[in-house]
Amino acid sequence: MVTRHSIERVYQRTGCNRRASARVIENAIERGKGMYDFREKEKKYLAQVASKNGNECMYYNGAIYIVTPEKVCVTVLIPPKWFGRKGIYSGKTRIRRPKKGVSYNLIKEEDRYYGFC
Repeated sequence: MVTRHSIERVYQRTGCNRRASARVIENAIERGKGMYDFREKEKKYLAQVASKNGNECMYYNGAIYIVTPEKVCVTVLIPPKWFGRKGIYSGKTRIRRPKKGVSYNLIKEEDRYYGFC
């Protein structure tokens, strides 16, 4: 089930038109990922968002849909940039800034000569 407010939020925050918004919300309720389908960091964020009113969160197609226990969509939120991204590791240590973590010495000497980097 959808509300007028949730249709407006889908239109405003995801760029979907108003006629398709109801269908997108129904798909999010049926097919969306719940809080327990994510890793700890994302799970903690969704629990924090959902605990404000006792609702549950569904992640679908790049947006977070706030849904009541009666399966009525209340609103739509855009997640932060880090949400859903996989961490990059070198062994057991996590690389915080992957562009700075790459060593220039790992590039072959021939590639430097021909300008591939």
